Amino acid sequence: MIKNKGSFVLAIIILFICMLLFFPFPENKLNGATTSFMSFPINDQDGFNTVWIIGSILYIAAMVLLVRSLKKYRIRLVFLTMFAYALAPTAAIWLYQHTLASGIYALSYDDRSECIFESDGDGHIYAACNIELKNRSRNDVSFNLELLDSTYDKQFPLEEFLKGSYPVTVKGKGSQTVLIEDEIDRPDLKGEFNGSSSGFLRIKATDGDSERRF
Repeated sequence: MIKNKGSFVLAIIILFICMLLFFPFPENKLNGATTSFMSFPINDQDGFNTVWIIGSILYIAAMVLLVRSLKKYRIRLVFLTMFAYALAPTAAIWLYQHTLASGIYALSYDDRSECIFESDGDGHIYAACNIELKNRSRNDVSFNLELLDSTYDKQFPLEEFLKGSYPVTVKGKGSQTVLIEDEIDRPDLKGEFNGSSSGFLRIKATDGDSERRF
């Protein structure tokens, strides 16, 4: 099945290097990506990133080496490798968080969380954000939570309205919905705005010197 062991081993090594360089933990760089290829965020709000582009080229090179190293079942094994490559980081993070992780590194975040904005018609706006968090460890996790921004609705930049950090504690092996509320005066929207929602929220959790962005 393998006709060139050197190319096969080199392909596996390159894939492993790519996975290590772009491992989505403790911060998943895909969260801020506007264009991505496999696990590589090619483009974000700052433009193209040379390192990420090089990672994509290395990944393609590994696939080419893999194909050339095989005698038969090439298509099957390439698709199997791509599938395994895509799932491996998620499986590794799950295993780490359920065994060795502690503090904010044991947290997982449901990015379906959202903020809802309601107006009284006179330029007074009420904002409520629901943040869904899970603690994978056995111990309670206490930290400060901060809203960064939204990639969905630019009419309401969250950093302008919901400022500051909020103390949160998530029980061991538990889930918690964190409700953050604020009231805002926007006279410029008087009579023009009835309501809105903002999804795909980005948040930051800090505990002492430790920091994670979700």
